[in-house]
Amino acid sequence: MLVCDRDIMELDLSNMTTSICETLLVTAIVSDWNTRAWTFFEAFRARRTIHLLCKNNAVVSLRQVIQTVYRKGMLSIGIVLLAMPHFLQPFDDRELARAKSEGRQEYQAGYLPIETSGNLLSHRPASRPGDDVVIWSLLISEKTVIHDAETFWKTMQGPALQISTVTGRIFSSGASIKTKYLVSSAPRLKTRGLGWAPASPTFRVSTQSATDGLDGFDGGTSKSGWITPDGLVADWLLWKFENTDMRQQYLRNLARIRTQFLQGYRWGALLCPIEEESHERGGDSNNWWIDGGRLRRTIVVVCGTNEMDGSVVEKYTFNSTEPTKPKWDENGQAVGWEWRGVYAWDDVEPLPEWQRARKLLIV
Repeated sequence: MLVCDRDIMELDLSNMTTSICETLLVTAIVSDWNTRAWTFFEAFRARRTIHLLCKNNAVVSLRQVIQTVYRKGMLSIGIVLLAMPHFLQPFDDRELARAKSEGRQEYQAGYLPIETSGNLLSHRPASRPGDDVVIWSLLISEKTVIHDAETFWKTMQGPALQISTVTGRIFSSGASIKTKYLVSSAPRLKTRGLGWAPASPTFRVSTQSATDGLDGFDGGTSKSGWITPDGLVADWLLWKFENTDMRQQYLRNLARIRTQFLQGYRWGALLCPIEEESHERGGDSNNWWIDGGRLRRTIVVVCGTNEMDGSVVEKYTFNSTEPTKPKWDENGQAVGWEWRGVYAWDDVEPLPEWQRARKLLIV
């Protein structure tokens, strides 16, 4: 793969010093070539053989430039590459053997998990509307090229959840997704059962509110949810409240939440992802926050429902032979919480008392 970028092509390689390699690498990192979705996809698939076209038609291997900076250059430049897998070489034979034994061979072939690929595409615009979803689907698998977000998520839906008669664990043939990846400013689909699902991996940063420009990330060690035809089923930390709740200790935050998210809803709920490691230790979620000037703001998900009693927390029932059976409304639709958005909780007021909600359905 030969990279032809105007800024890179202005660099003279007649004297290839460490300083020139540093300049070349930094230029490549901030270049237009590195900020677009299609070129990211091409670079990730071709990362064994990326070459840069420089001044006077001189060509240099990106791998050679990175190795020079790694051995002799500034450490601060090399650290940036940790967030750029398309700049780095795939595994060598020994590492590939270990990756295969650990089930990570997809990365070697140029594929990424849903969350990682979505995060890497979040601020890389595509050249045409709809291309972002095409690229997202290609980064996950090349079995099917998908052109719209609704189809993208529907292809990942499995049947209803079941319990294994051998291990006693819940399982599904559908895809799973890290819950913390979903806590971002990405636009959502309007389709029932997919209201939690990002409509695009790419979204524009806004400065209108504290959460308008909230980046997603790969979900880390947060617990995963299952993608089902009814919606997303996952464990969360939850605080449920009636929309007329006027508790003084939460008055400021609840007033904002009602205005922004819960007009027309009787019940509201705040959710926080649960960390796998914390769950195993019996602890709570490691919540994260953004800096709002002098105040810390914890990020929460806001959901709403008009169920008469708001009792849609643990609505899935299980046995060893039958699929799960969701609760249905009068229209024959599965009842669950509706995703309304993400909110930066003003920590001038205390956070509410969380409860652990298992198998929560978000529609």
